[in-house]
Amino acid sequence: MAARLDFARVTFLDKEVFTDVPTGSRRELDVVAQAYTLDGAPELILLHIEVQAQREREFPYRMFEYYALLRLRYKVPVFPVAVYLTAGTGGLREAVYEETLFGQTILTFHFHGVGLPDLSADTYQEGDNPLGPTLSALMQPSAMGRTLQKALSLRRLLNSQLDEARKALLINIVETYMTLSP
Repeated sequence: MAARLDFARVTFLDKEVFTDVPTGSRRELDVVAQAYTLDGAPELILLHIEVQAQREREFPYRMFEYYALLRLRYKVPVFPVAVYLTAGTGGLREAVYEETLFGQTILTFHFHGVGLPDLSADTYQEGDNPLGPTLSALMQPSAMGRTLQKALSLRRLLNSQLDEARKALLINIVETYMTLSP
């Protein structure tokens, strides 16, 4: 789906939303950005990415609530994605939130989920995108071993076309989440 978006025209938006004015609670979403589609006539959409460190029973409802708040505020389609940092969340999957009333489903909300710990680092180690080797630090260890995986990730980042600030941020992720024993 990323290939269908024009990342040259991305604008990051204010992440703060309110559930109700003036008495509602303040919410801060992780990442909200405007992007244009590349398919057909360019269409403005919102990308909403929520990073979830722990399993929470109410998380699917929260994703729906964020979707509804963004859709009402900006009046454009929203593409919601949850990035899970805990194992057992299913790798790449579609998640669903449903509401029923009197035995009938009255609302079905779908969002995409990326369970990093359930993905294979080897699959994302190669490729043009420097996020692959970076996020591989949070994935299942490589078949080549963690030491070689870390060395290759760092080399790919250092040789990337990114500016020094972005390189430093991504290298910090690898260093933080892929610690090696002495």
